[in-house]
Amino acid sequence: MWVLEGTAEITVDGAVHTVRRGDCLRFRLRGPSHFPCPGAEQVRYALMIVLP
Repeated sequence: MWVLEGTAEITVDGAVHTVRRGDCLRFRLRGPSHFPCPGAEQVRYALMIVLP
């Protein structure tokens, strides 16, 4: 996940990661995840899926 604008909070496997504009987060999705966007600003992000 690459954040293009704003800030997002990504919860993966119970761990919360705050990612801001320009940040990238790489993770293996093996269960539920949540992508809430705190604050009033819009968030734009690119999500890439890579098959093993």
